[in-house]
Amino acid sequence: MKKKEEEQELVFGVRFEPSNPDKITMKDFEPDKPKPKTRRERFDDKFIRRKGGTIARRGTVGARRAENREAARNRAQAAATKRRQAKTK
Repeated sequence: MKKKEEEQELVFGVRFEPSNPDKITMKDFEPDKPKPKTRRERFDDKFIRRKGGTIARRGTVGARRAENREAARNRAQAAATKRRQAKTK
């Protein structure tokens, strides 16, 4: 362990400076609130673009096909990059 970690006090599985263990509150253990989504992010959660550029609501058959096509494209891109990197080595 590092020296700094050795000096810290372990409280409920979290390390704190030993100078103020009395000031520890439950608020110190709460996760940060996520920032609210923008209008565009909310839209993207509900809809996806299909082949012809039209919009499909997520969960519908057309949207699932579009997601599968997009996943296949991403896999192909990753494989191509991997091939290129292997070729340059």
